[in-house]
Amino acid sequence: MTTRQQLSPTSQKTLVGDGLAVGLHAIDVAAFTAKGSEVEMAFNHAWPTFPLASTMFRAIKASFERCNLPEILDHSPRRRSSDVAWHIKNGWWEPHLRYADSYQEVADLMRRSHGILPSIWMELAEPFVAKLGEERVRRD
Repeated sequence: MTTRQQLSPTSQKTLVGDGLAVGLHAIDVAAFTAKGSEVEMAFNHAWPTFPLASTMFRAIKASFERCNLPEILDHSPRRRSSDVAWHIKNGWWEPHLRYADSYQEVADLMRRSHGILPSIWMELAEPFVAKLGEERVRRD
């Protein structure tokens, strides 16, 4: 579940954006609210309990002072290495596959290239969604 290579901050952001999409897909969430403060509060709540936050993804910030999630989502369409592009549509953040045919393929690629088990992303997605609340997510 860990990698020997040190990931750049951009690579960390790319993986977290892609991984969040994988985790949300695994729990049947297709989109979540685009209301910034609610999204930031939910991420700030979920991130400290994510098992890889303090080891593999140290460059990711999730605090009242700075939350990287809006940047991660907003910049994803411009990151060529990102397998998922996030877009706001009708007030919802929605992930869209770019190169892969499925979220399972994205998860498998992260497992092969970085040693991250696909199930770990659910450990980020579940508390994120729980903090947002069901009225702020759209299920598949």
